[in-house]
Amino acid sequence: MLPPLFQQKRLWLILALGLLASVSLSRVLFKDAESRGLDFHAYWFSGHFVWQGLSPYPPIAAVNPLVLEGSRLTLPIVYWDGAAVQTGEVGQTGFPTVPGLTAPAVLLISVLSRFSWPVAVQLWTALNCLLLIVIVWACTKLLDRPSVSYESLLLLFIAFSLIATRETLEFGQSTIFVLALMLVGLVLADKNQMFGGLVLGIGLSKATLIFPGLLILLYKRQYWGALAAIGMQIVGTGLLALLAHTSFTEIVAAYFRLLSVHAGMAGMHLGQGLLRNQAGLQMGFVLLAASLVAAALIRLAHRREGRPVSPASVAFVLLVIGMLMGLLSFYHRRYDFVAGLLFLALLIVPGSQLADYFVLSDRQREVLWAAVAMVVGVWVFPIYLLTSPALYIYIFQSATLAALAISFWLLFRVRWNPIHGNSIQKGEE
Repeated sequence: MLPPLFQQKRLWLILALGLLASVSLSRVLFKDAESRGLDFHAYWFSGHFVWQGLSPYPPIAAVNPLVLEGSRLTLPIVYWDGAAVQTGEVGQTGFPTVPGLTAPAVLLISVLSRFSWPVAVQLWTALNCLLLIVIVWACTKLLDRPSVSYESLLLLFIAFSLIATRETLEFGQSTIFVLALMLVGLVLADKNQMFGGLVLGIGLSKATLIFPGLLILLYKRQYWGALAAIGMQIVGTGLLALLAHTSFTEIVAAYFRLLSVHAGMAGMHLGQGLLRNQAGLQMGFVLLAASLVAAALIRLAHRREGRPVSPASVAFVLLVIGMLMGLLSFYHRRYDFVAGLLFLALLIVPGSQLADYFVLSDRQREVLWAAVAMVVGVWVFPIYLLTSPALYIYIFQSATLAALAISFWLLFRVRWNPIHGNSIQKGEE
């Protein structure tokens, strides 16, 4: 039984975070639907091409790889909600028209193209809000913790409070969508490798963000799941080529054109901030992080006297490290940092048992939570209002680097039990 004072503090924390989440979410929901979903427009608009048997990507001969010509669509277009486009332009003027995802996700999201824009964008926002709940649920499953608890509610409120979450919902980005697919795929793969791999494979449609999920399948030796994930991308691309009456290689070429264009855009990765114009240091960062992961894996492989108290937490730490490395190494905008929620899940979901999973002194726990509070503060509060754009990028990246450093430290602080010792029971409080 918790002391009354401690219970009261927990209650006040939940209420404060609940209020913060409500304010963040209301900023999105009260915004006019037609001016919302800027990036979602690309998935919705390109879905019209899929339904009309055309490629949702510009042809190789196109001058601009980021523009789909709406004049190629056949009118009228009648939507499932009763609206119709008889003449004129389809969609919102000036909004993006080319999806930055590969075929499996494009095919799946194209279902929303059967609804008119105002309805589709509302459905997409609602779906992403539900998927945030799914993400929290999946994190608890991957960490072998209760799905409904004080900690999961705390994590959910923080999830809705993140600036990255608000931007994802406001711009209609796919980050929450693919992240949920990856996590659900990993949960399912523990019971059925093939099925889990197929679900994760759809999430790989945004490979620069979701690739760590594939690596975790390999780490867990779920090779059939990894093959299923890759197979989903191949089959999805082939199916789209068949439906769009184009070639497989034409679509793959479009993937690389889009990847090349996006790689040079401004973002929140190190190449556009702390390591701007420092290609050598950027490569050094990747090599250093990869070396630390390799050292940790070698250490895990050579421990003979026992096993981790929580093997699930080891895999989750590796997933967090992979996600943070990807966010800092490749082109990513701030909305993609919703994936940083996994770092917070690693620390929040275990609750009072965190010190049982990792070797931590009282002093280390205090420093750890102070550092985490700093990271949360940067990820949640609009401090960009008080700084210059350049300084804010440096602060944001420094907070993310701190999260990565903490994750590496925890990986080397995993608590081990003797082979015949008692491990923590699943779900035990």
